[in-house]
Amino acid sequence: MAKIPTKEELEDFALNFDKNIEKPLIDAGYDSYNIFNILNIKRQELVHSDVLAFLFNPNQNDKINCNFLRNFLIMLIQSKQISEFAIEFFDVLYGTLKNVSVYREHPTPDGRIDILVDFEISKNQKSSQKVVIVIENKVDSEQHDNQLERYKNYIENISKYKGKEYQRIYLYLTPNKFDLVEDNQWKVIDYKFISQVLDRTNLENTDNSINTLIEDYKKIIRSEFMNETKAKETALKIYKSNQDILDFIFENRPNWIDESSEILCKLLEEKGAKLVIYNKDSELVQNKKRNQYLMFQTNELLSAGYKNHYFLIIIKYLSLEFRMNVSQKQTGTHPQKLFQDTERKIKEFQKNVISDIDQMKLDWRQVIDEAFKPHGIIQQWVDSLKNGGKNA
Repeated sequence: MAKIPTKEELEDFALNFDKNIEKPLIDAGYDSYNIFNILNIKRQELVHSDVLAFLFNPNQNDKINCNFLRNFLIMLIQSKQISEFAIEFFDVLYGTLKNVSVYREHPTPDGRIDILVDFEISKNQKSSQKVVIVIENKVDSEQHDNQLERYKNYIENISKYKGKEYQRIYLYLTPNKFDLVEDNQWKVIDYKFISQVLDRTNLENTDNSINTLIEDYKKIIRSEFMNETKAKETALKIYKSNQDILDFIFENRPNWIDESSEILCKLLEEKGAKLVIYNKDSELVQNKKRNQYLMFQTNELLSAGYKNHYFLIIIKYLSLEFRMNVSQKQTGTHPQKLFQDTERKIKEFQKNVISDIDQMKLDWRQVIDEAFKPHGIIQQWVDSLKNGGKNA
């Protein structure tokens, strides 16, 4: 428990905050005006996937064109990540990248691929190579439900991509390049790799708005995923100089995860759901970095005869996932609309929990009402089970 500072110490801390806290951080490189900091989205997985899809897509970024995609491929080849895929370095360097299509949340029979990039490398007038890149992006989440195997099997068996016409590249993007994947066809790349690609990408022809976006994105990658910032060293010095006060403030900060859990429990009970697990202090939760779990059964499940099936809400620090849980083994995939809606709400919660707890309750009620409405996501999952586990 933190030492309680005196009234005079708190007053002095507040009065000198600009001089002793804010200015040293800004001087050290902390950018409070970075758009990703302002919107509090610097570790939002969906946001990172959206930015990368924008960079890959010449139809959206005509100023960058294929520069990012070309440098991405060159660095993959140079790092020996795709040497086995028979994509020649000089074909990428001097060839024409054409017919580029980029898909976000590309649907499969039992999931959604984060990013799919489909294009051709034109070697000369008579020869070209078709390529598909499949990217599974993880920031503060983990693999589940054999995602990588399922997505690869989908690509390998879909008529467009199977066979020799396409070179298929499977990439697992994570902050930690030492993360392991069982299938050696999936290559692990980290956000340092993305930063290096951005450094090699020519931005001279881009307008100021795109340039600012990319510079902000590079800074966020370096500060969040590469630990290469003087601001962190400065923050440590500030913490050591103000440890008692900062510990006291941190211990008394609003905890939106606990608030959300309590609100959700009450809302689920109102819907007639039976809460099976809610234990924020369990070993399972501690192993998952501040995650909390709400597992519950609904009348829809029970009336359909699925007594051993559960819904699971995972409340994380920066995201919320809504999954089906069957006999302690997860099955199915995220209902995407609910997943995207709650991502948006959570960004608001992180502000509202400090100033407006009543608004947060209203926001969560809207999410739960949407899930439980007729033909909503709850009923869709029950129908999916009746159809043999296929998404409704």
